[in-house]
Amino acid sequence: MDIAKILSTAMGFVGFIVLMILCGVTITECFRLTKRFLNRNKKACLWSRADDDTDLWETSCDQAFCLTNGTPKANDFKFCCYCGKEIIEDSDCVPAVDF
Repeated sequence: MDIAKILSTAMGFVGFIVLMILCGVTITECFRLTKRFLNRNKKACLWSRADDDTDLWETSCDQAFCLTNGTPKANDFKFCCYCGKEIIEDSDCVPAVDF
């Protein structure tokens, strides 16, 4: 795949997320749609924290994993232990928004 196509796809997806946020779509709904997008493309597994007060991480392959210390990336997780896809954390693909 050529680099121009990769960049245009990535920029299009980030733009789509930003547009959804600007249109009032909740962050939770953005994460849900991101999971659906990544799962459909079968290239990566999105791991997102269930909520801010838990150690539970939900996966786009419909599983859950408990990490008692840190994030998947901080614990050197590279591939999902359920589906085998490369792990992407929700903070890696959804831009931070200050309210």
